[in-house]
Amino acid sequence: MSRKIILTYHKITNNNHDNYLNTPISFFIQQINYLLESALTPLHLENLLKENKDWFLVTIDDGLVESRDWISFLEKKGIPYGLAIIASKIWQPWFLTIAQLKSLKFAEFYSHSLTHSKSKISDEAILFKEISESKLILENLLKKEIKSYVYPYGEYKNYNIKILKKHYQSALSLLPFHLNSQINHAYRLPRINIHWWYSFQKFKFLVSSLWNLYLHLAYLKRKFSGQSYLKY
Repeated sequence: MSRKIILTYHKITNNNHDNYLNTPISFFIQQINYLLESALTPLHLENLLKENKDWFLVTIDDGLVESRDWISFLEKKGIPYGLAIIASKIWQPWFLTIAQLKSLKFAEFYSHSLTHSKSKISDEAILFKEISESKLILENLLKKEIKSYVYPYGEYKNYNIKILKKHYQSALSLLPFHLNSQINHAYRLPRINIHWWYSFQKFKFLVSSLWNLYLHLAYLKRKFSGQSYLKY
């Protein structure tokens, strides 16, 4: 069984004040090297859906300054990766600057909404603004086409897929599975959130085919028993 894995990180730092969002730099380097040694090919999102080989994609949400060491490692290794940018925060001091973003050679950019509001907002007009204005701002600033959307907090239930399709080719969630092109919706692409609590052994299991099977079975069990899984 081929492995097609999208991983997401938030802060690649040695500060453990928020273990769910942080990953130590040493952990991150060890994890990426393991994927490369496992003969998985790093690809951008716009290419990976067309490939049948084993591949992985590293994404980072928010575009925080604290991710600079992570970005530097990927750039030096020439590894394609994705950055999900919150359009309205691009000028704030704790986020990467426009100049820093434009200097990156191997980054692919995604919209992470306009304000990173909870996607459970029921007002469709507000959601439309989050979807459309974020794309417009990022394309104007970065001079690149923004083809994909990353749901804030991974929550997608209140989004109108028809509106998303008018602006983007795909959208990424936080459903923690490997990607299967036969069953995964282009606007609910799964990503596995990596954080401080994962030991290296747990990470290796998590990116294995056996873990992916376990995740699907656990998801189906909770779904049919009426339990909520990550609020989806």
